[in-house]
Amino acid sequence: MTASAFHLSTACAHTSGARMVHGWSHVDSPGFYVSAATGHGFRVAAELLLRLNAPAVEVPAVEGDWFLCISDDPLISTMAAKLLCVDSNIAPGF
Repeated sequence: MTASAFHLSTACAHTSGARMVHGWSHVDSPGFYVSAATGHGFRVAAELLLRLNAPAVEVPAVEGDWFLCISDDPLISTMAAKLLCVDSNIAPGF
């Protein structure tokens, strides 16, 4: 599988290839999210989302950060997530 085919098959289905979310409490769907400020990665499974479509886990230190959903699959491999971060000009910190 080529790198571009890999990117298209694993990235969130949006025009830019990834979806930006402002603030942790606005994460409303499962996937692998990366903080644009720190590069820290977060796996958000469907089971962690409350009925209000907000994560059940609070991360107050990053509430003002922008998060990039690099994959709809929260179980994406670490190496694949790092490659998608680099494609999105974010230095992975995980």
